[in-house]
Amino acid sequence: MPTETLDREVGSVMAPPAVLTPRFLEGFQALHQYPFRSHIIELLRSAEKEIFVPLLTLATPAAFGQQFEFLALRFAPIRITAACWLAMGIGPEFASNYLKATNEMRHWFVENSWGLPRPDLAATFDLYVKTARTLVSIGPKLATVPGRDFMEVLGSITEVDFGLTSLTLAFEREIKTDEWIIWETYGRTRRALLSYEQAVSVITAHVQESGEMEKVLTELRPDEGIEQPGEHDLRTTFHRYSR
Repeated sequence: MPTETLDREVGSVMAPPAVLTPRFLEGFQALHQYPFRSHIIELLRSAEKEIFVPLLTLATPAAFGQQFEFLALRFAPIRITAACWLAMGIGPEFASNYLKATNEMRHWFVENSWGLPRPDLAATFDLYVKTARTLVSIGPKLATVPGRDFMEVLGSITEVDFGLTSLTLAFEREIKTDEWIIWETYGRTRRALLSYEQAVSVITAHVQESGEMEKVLTELRPDEGIEQPGEHDLRTTFHRYSR
């Protein structure tokens, strides 16, 4: 793979809304009157300088994996905070439009692939959308999932979100980087996505199994058909054995 620096014309390239970047929020009309808008942009700008610039400009081949994981963990609380502020500002529209925005992101990434294989990028986002839909569908039942399994989901999606945001900033030409870093970032993101899919499959199976067990227990009704002693029966029994 060539190692030339990715330094092309910015043009009108802009990431779709499913990835949170300062550039997207600055052009997001729905947030213009939102009081926290400037705070979110400032938060993401700080993350860009302190987290994404080190990965995309200073990473080394030997330590790339460790650097990726460390910086992904640093970005996780920032992304969660920004997403929560956005959800409060936009309301129900934020959640309802998320998967639609992700589909738009798929098209955007394929069109701005910067040398990455377009069929592979398309397949990656198909898997991302499919897995996200699965997770959303079992959302109300997540409380029944064992903590260890849920942590696997959180760990993998943390790296997926970080990797996609890193690629977005590079594709937007907000940060100049080397092509080998783009390939390494995409590889890490793809592997994290496969782990994410596997983790969601595990908790989905658990939720389905728990649902079937609950259904069986409900249908059994172990107390059905057994006469329960009333107040008089209990009092009679008490007096009988207390004489």
